[in-house]
Amino acid sequence: MENESNKLPHEAWDKAYKMIALENKLCNHRVSTIMAINGFLFLAFIFLINCLVRMKTSPIPDAHLHNISISIVLGINAILCVVGVTSSWSIREGINAAYLQVVEAARWLDEVAKNPAKLLTHPYPPITGKKLQEDDYKMIANLSSGNLIIPKILIYVWVCFFIINIFFALKLHTN
Repeated sequence: MENESNKLPHEAWDKAYKMIALENKLCNHRVSTIMAINGFLFLAFIFLINCLVRMKTSPIPDAHLHNISISIVLGINAILCVVGVTSSWSIREGINAAYLQVVEAARWLDEVAKNPAKLLTHPYPPITGKKLQEDDYKMIANLSSGNLIIPKILIYVWVCFFIINIFFALKLHTN
């Protein structure tokens, strides 16, 4: 029995390959972007924690000004945590969308392999923008090779940092 993929015209494979290659580049770009953004946010967070420790070990003579300074630093740290969570979540959604587009290109290629006449009515893979189906998650999980795990881990890390920030605030203001 002849393989169905041998019946496909070269242009169908080329269109699907270009779309998949583009989405793969977008995923790699998004992962490197999230790593750079979070690197700077982690650096700022640690720098501000260091400032808090220094403020606590060498208090300013004016207690009111000292408390305001600590509150400002803790507020900035909380903002950093929120920015870390939202940037990680939004990039994760972008990576999800890219993999969904890869799934759609693969489905289109499969449909064209089964019915080459479909190229006349649907000459290009569809552009996605719909809600994920259950099968999509399975296919994305096989494709993603950890790219979706990185943003999820970063979201949890930033939530933990936010909780640590709250404990710092409670501890510093109760002493």
